[in-house]
Amino acid sequence: MQKTKKKTRFGKTSKRRKKEQKKQEKTLTGTISFNFRGKGFISAPDFAKEFEVNPDDTFTALPGDEVEFVPLKNGKAKVIKVLNRKTEKIVGVARKHGKHFILIPEDKRIPTDFLILNPPENLQDNAVIVAKISWDSTQEYPTATTEEILGRVGAHDTIMRAILYSHEFEDKFPPQVKKEAKTIQEKFHANFFSKDKRKDLTDTLTVTIDPKNAQDFDDAISLQKTETGYKLGVHIADVTFFVKPHSALDKEARKRATSVYLVDRTIPMLPEELSNDVCSLVPNEERFAFSVLFNLTSEGEIVDFEITESVIKSDKRLTYTQAQEIINSPNTDELSVMLKEALKLAEKLKEKRNKKGALQFSSREVEIELDKNGKPISIKKKEVLPTMEMIEEFMLLANRVVAEWSSSAFPSDLLIYRIHETPDEQKIIELKQFVRALGYDALDNVKSRITNKDLARLLLQVKNTPHQELIEQTLLRSLAKAVYSHKNVGHFSLGFPFYTHFTSPIRRYPDIMVHRIIKSRLQNKKIAKDELASYIKLAQHSTKREIEAMRAERDSIAQKQTEYMAEHIGEVFEGTITGVTERGIFVAEQQTMAEGFIPIKDLPGFYSFNDKKLKLENKKGVGFSLGDKIKIRCKQVDVASRKITWQFAQ
Repeated sequence: MQKTKKKTRFGKTSKRRKKEQKKQEKTLTGTISFNFRGKGFISAPDFAKEFEVNPDDTFTALPGDEVEFVPLKNGKAKVIKVLNRKTEKIVGVARKHGKHFILIPEDKRIPTDFLILNPPENLQDNAVIVAKISWDSTQEYPTATTEEILGRVGAHDTIMRAILYSHEFEDKFPPQVKKEAKTIQEKFHANFFSKDKRKDLTDTLTVTIDPKNAQDFDDAISLQKTETGYKLGVHIADVTFFVKPHSALDKEARKRATSVYLVDRTIPMLPEELSNDVCSLVPNEERFAFSVLFNLTSEGEIVDFEITESVIKSDKRLTYTQAQEIINSPNTDELSVMLKEALKLAEKLKEKRNKKGALQFSSREVEIELDKNGKPISIKKKEVLPTMEMIEEFMLLANRVVAEWSSSAFPSDLLIYRIHETPDEQKIIELKQFVRALGYDALDNVKSRITNKDLARLLLQVKNTPHQELIEQTLLRSLAKAVYSHKNVGHFSLGFPFYTHFTSPIRRYPDIMVHRIIKSRLQNKKIAKDELASYIKLAQHSTKREIEAMRAERDSIAQKQTEYMAEHIGEVFEGTITGVTERGIFVAEQQTMAEGFIPIKDLPGFYSFNDKKLKLENKKGVGFSLGDKIKIRCKQVDVASRKITWQFAQ
């Protein structure tokens, strides 16, 4: 949260714009975004590059709005009208301003403050609130109306709830949704639902393997060794049996589209009655599942498979660590043998993927330990265990096979794919120049359109070198984002021509759509045309909500990283340069991955920015480059804005 009032644009809706609008014949529409300096950027259909908008030319636009604009010279633009508001509610801090309250948005990209109308009697200075906003060209000031008071500035729970609301996620379910979930829960435990038509797999040794803090278990595995190889079962919670189209539960799940994972809490897509109970594959309880049963050779080649509705009973709930300890043990009981064979099979599957050019990146995730008050007491890099990769391989296999089966058996019918497009050609040209400047030749002979095998070769060449992290991050910036779509273009980074999301329906709405489509085809039934048509838009919506969920998670992590560093002012750490600009360098502390900034004026000596090498260098070419390891001192921390300022420490 911000401590000081930002410069506001109250009253900036001048008549000059209307005159300019009449003078200009050519107008376009697009979506506007903002950086933290108030500068806007408009993306418009049929234009590869964004239009830049100066702060005084953004009219009354806010981040994400659909706007009408006039193109100017030098790739710039001027907003003349807001066509559609993306956001009606925002989160911010209420500050007393004379006789009035002013709302300062938590999202620092929002370029104005708001006058709070009719503030409630219990509203206090420095309270964090959710407010409904209004701002059009007829208003003298942008205004806000208080919807909910979240708490006081700086309180842990207030901050986490503010992060959720700022990304348009709610931590409470509507009464009708809760009622519907409760009714299903009661009926399920009263054995109201028949399991007669399902394949009975309850006698098959089955386990769930998840993070230690997982609350919902939407996937389980089973494995038997056979004379010719393996019989692998990937069992997924059958959410669609309980969540019917157009029900209150379904409408809410569509709206949320995903579960959200903050450092201290999970905000589920479905109420806990379903996500933690009825649908969750909890141990020692019969649960409805949607299973993919594989017959595989000892080398991991698929002989045949079956997709079927089933009923299972998980024999054990394991964490990744517990499963790894069992695998590492000398035990030879049934569970131990199963897990050891499962790891062998997963390694075969991974080896096959790698040969086809799957891109393998090192993890940058962190684990944060909080005390009872939400204060961070430990932050460290998350260890990647073989059991994590094992489960990932089995889920990848199921997702791929389901997509391949549906696309081959029903080639003209709709499916929701998880796609990852081939990288932009210009970005790859820049990447080739960059890695060549660092001395790596893996891409030198790439003349035509780049393939995933080309990039996999680069990642292999830089593995365990000083530039590994730098090149991995640069490559990631060069790649497109994976999205949901009804149009299949394959998954570039995985190297799969067909891929979907089938394995997490408790926490992802696209998986629910895929389950419904696959079930309808197995049962030779038709999904209503209007329902199928809605899936195309829901795929786009799900992508947007997934991005917001990831941003919310990153915000919660950044919050705790800054809180942690606020307790270590003056201490020296090891860091890695993650960004270089003409203003200075961004550095991530190696243990906590907390990122901060060193202004160029605080660096020893005089430097200029080399944009081709992404380097600050002196006249001799010596300086600071992406990926360099340096010592840093924690100079200043602004917890409210989640900003850390480092100092170069020799």
